[in-house]
Amino acid sequence: MPGDVNINFDPTKPVTVMVEKIANLIGAVGAPAQIKRIAKAESEALLIRTDAENKAKKLELIAEQDRELVERTFHRIAYEETRKQENIESITTLALPQLDDDAKPENVDDDWLLNFLEKCRITSSAEMQQLWARILAGQANNPGEFSKRTVNFVAELDKSEAEQFTTLCRYCWNGKPLIYDVHHPIYTDNGINFQMLSHLDHIGLITFSPIGGYRFDFATLEDIGIAEYFGQTSAIRFREGRTSLSFGHVMMTQTGVQLEPICNATPVPGFRDFIHEQWREEGVTIIPDDHISERPDGSISIGKE
Repeated sequence: MPGDVNINFDPTKPVTVMVEKIANLIGAVGAPAQIKRIAKAESEALLIRTDAENKAKKLELIAEQDRELVERTFHRIAYEETRKQENIESITTLALPQLDDDAKPENVDDDWLLNFLEKCRITSSAEMQQLWARILAGQANNPGEFSKRTVNFVAELDKSEAEQFTTLCRYCWNGKPLIYDVHHPIYTDNGINFQMLSHLDHIGLITFSPIGGYRFDFATLEDIGIAEYFGQTSAIRFREGRTSLSFGHVMMTQTGVQLEPICNATPVPGFRDFIHEQWREEGVTIIPDDHISERPDGSISIGKE
């Protein structure tokens, strides 16, 4: 369990609304400081209910060995349900600090949330719980951000597969992985290889086309394309009205598109320069960084070359 989170439970705040929404669905989530007590109480309540409804009437009628079997069954169920409850509440606790001030957890569809809780409750891995928490927070911040299909996909995702996808996302520009020569050291030195890409294609996160490729459609400012790599803006001057370039052999599926922003990838040193060189070989001009500036409204301004 993560450490307790200090949160002001104002009934009008998104954090409180989220906790109450989950509690209304499963009746078991409170403030982070209460999580362990709630899990214990749920376990005890399960045993009490089972005793009241089954044990008192049936145990007297069965043999001693059957009685012991039933006792073990009760304790197994209580243990399993307690673990699932702890997982749900751990994930919820991790998600709460990630809610925006203007989050709208009340607009999260109940069916979506019930499916989410059903799928995430078997996850004990700390790393995967962090991923589940980012999905929950993202859905509350922007209801509809993650489809039920993506939630179901993550439920089947291995930790190693999540790590591979995060590695791939280190190469994303504008959310698109730019994978050219898969044998180049810029890729192989950081874990990208043919087998890895084939596997991510097989499980449905990407489409990998080792023969042929895809094109990168830029946001344009007149004849200039704008692209971003981990907060660094690049500007490309096109020729003859072109507004697209090759972006290699990998394209995200819809599931990959939804998961890419929350995978916490980090930039690859030297990759931005590598991509600039790739684009120069296609006959475009890379505008120097000191000619790119951001206006107060967030738009990009291009100075003289």
